[in-house]
Amino acid sequence: MEKSFWKKHEKAIFWITVGCAFLAIALFNFLTPNMSDDYNYGRTVRGMDKFVDILKSEYVQYMNWTGRSVNHIILKVFLKMDKWVFNLCNSANFVALTLLIYYNIEGKKKFNAPIYILINLFLWIFGVEFGETVLWETGACNYLWGTTTIVGFVSLFKFACDRADKMKRPVLWGILLFFAGVVAGWCNENTSGGGILLILVTMGSVWMQKRKIKPWMWSGLAGMLTGFCFMVAAPGNSARAMYAEDNYGGIVKYIARAYKITLAIEENFLVLLLILLVLFLLARAQKRTWKELSGAIVYLVVAIATCYALVLAPTPMNRAYFGAGVFLIMAVIQCFVKITEEEIFLRAAKQSFIYGLLLYMAFSYVDNIVNTARIYRDYTNREQYILEQKAAGNRQITVPLLHEGFESEYSFGYTSDFGEGDEYWVNRMACSYYDVNSLYGVPMEEWTEY
Repeated sequence: MEKSFWKKHEKAIFWITVGCAFLAIALFNFLTPNMSDDYNYGRTVRGMDKFVDILKSEYVQYMNWTGRSVNHIILKVFLKMDKWVFNLCNSANFVALTLLIYYNIEGKKKFNAPIYILINLFLWIFGVEFGETVLWETGACNYLWGTTTIVGFVSLFKFACDRADKMKRPVLWGILLFFAGVVAGWCNENTSGGGILLILVTMGSVWMQKRKIKPWMWSGLAGMLTGFCFMVAAPGNSARAMYAEDNYGGIVKYIARAYKITLAIEENFLVLLLILLVLFLLARAQKRTWKELSGAIVYLVVAIATCYALVLAPTPMNRAYFGAGVFLIMAVIQCFVKITEEEIFLRAAKQSFIYGLLLYMAFSYVDNIVNTARIYRDYTNREQYILEQKAAGNRQITVPLLHEGFESEYSFGYTSDFGEGDEYWVNRMACSYYDVNSLYGVPMEEWTEY
């Protein structure tokens, strides 16, 4: 009776689950204030009234700092709007990423709520620097939005290839895929590179099936390569390279970088890799063929390649591994789906794994949402105080740092907090943003003296 109920309403349950995923991420988005680089970019766009002004400022950034033009245009557009607009759109973007991952998993039921829940759990629990890459406005536009765009283009390309023999208006598809490819290729250096690998694998699959590779397929690949080349060729990349902290030169420099990347893979992905290994061995024990597991293997290879592509970048931030983490999560979910549930023990084990993670996430969510709200309160009170002092004519303002002990793994707040004194880089960016002369930070326990 229970089974028939779930089966009868599985579509409604699936979309209710999607709605819950939106609400869960939206709550954190609304509790994440502007911070760190948001001050810098917010000050940059303040006097811009036209979209062309944003394009001009992005040209300056392209020439002097970074080639991720698509992501930064998105960021600057949002910074011109009220924060609640970004909060809603960013929440929708996160949900879009979960649905795109779900779309790319082969062998699942059309409406499988447990698998969709598992995708969300893996992103929340194992997503690299979640507070920086998903919730913080500047970080989200660079990493979440970039990764969603890349996975979205790969999904569109696969969708078209699956229907290649029935394709209508191939010229329009060629144009669409080219320009969409340019945008996807222009998002993020290593993650866009991973997307290009997935496009090549998709085209290789078409060729292996002895189907003709259509001109519009080449058009999509050409578009992504074009956007990628524009991004990596930005003169600003050379300026950023000057800040490299390499201790060696020549080939040794790249060996040292590869070693650091290996350590980062261990730090960020060891648990995911262990889960994938166990799932892969179980699938092989069930006589799953290499062909049946090829999807998981491809995502694993692309994830590792996306990591080691950073050997070309000087001192990458940890958040640069976010896209690789998404590809690795796709590998794990794909392998999980391929394990059959004919044996009652395995069926119980898979369900226990999902609901065990869900229970863990429920406690983690409550703990982190409370601390995130406390951080938001401190940021909000501090901003209100700065504006009050500025209105009173005070342009050299002493402000409190955050309360100690409210750290949240889903907030970038402490890492990007003001520093003591007034020379810290965040203080200086905030000075420019609030248009005051100095912001002098003191520990919260000393704040009552002021």
